[in-house]
This record gives sequence, C-alpha cells and structure tokens, in this order.
Amino acid sequence: MTEVSLFRPERVQSFFVSVQYKGRRERFLGALDTGATLSVIPWDVADYLGIKVDGETKRVSITTASSRETAPMITIDEMEVLGQRVEQVPAIIHDLPADGIIDGLIGLSFLHHFDIFLGYRKGILTID
Repeated sequence: MTEVSLFRPERVQSFFVSVQYKGRRERFLGALDTGATLSVIPWDVADYLGIKVDGETKRVSITTASSRETAPMITIDEMEVLGQRVEQVPAIIHDLPADGIIDGLIGLSFLHHFDIFLGYRKGILTID
C-alpha cells in the first residue's frame, strides 16, 4: 500500500511514472486519469525505449480535449507508479499539449489493478 499527500503547489497532481520496454527504462511525469481507458506515454519516451511504430501497429481512436485522433496502441513490458508495479500494460503513444506540466497519463489500463482511495478532505491518495 502506498499513501501520498495530495497537497502540492502544482495545479495538477503529478507523479513520476517509470516504464520499461525490452530492457530499457525511462521516467516521465504523469497524472492519474480515471477517465482514460488506456495509459498514455509521450513520443519522446517511446522513441527512447526503442518502440517501433509502423503500418502493422494497431491504432485506436482517441478523443482529446480539442479533437478526435488515432494513436498507436502498444504494450509496455512494465509500468511503475508510486512503488506499485504492473507488467504488460496496454498504452497509447500520444503527446499531450506542450504547455502542460505533465507528459503522460496513468489510465485505467494500469489503475484497474489496484484499489484507489482519494480522501479529499484529508488530502490523501492511497493505492493498494
């Protein structure tokens, strides 16, 4: 079980996300998004990890804040957030707006493995 304080000066609560693909590991800032079916990793992380996207890569339709797009769907070998680790996590590769403070999203493809409690009055997030 991991418990963290939600009281931070940032506008959006963000967490370091560690992803591994074929032995390479990288980190980025992500936000918990229970409205996102899939987790989202940015293109620069996918490139660093050596993820190849070509005509054979499955693409899924996504709805962003401003449009409807398609994005490549991949499987991350391992994803870790707040000390909680999951293997074989479905995700998409997509860049969030450049002016934001987060790089990716921690979606339900990761979160559904855990019980999550948000205690807003006490400002606590618990993942078990």
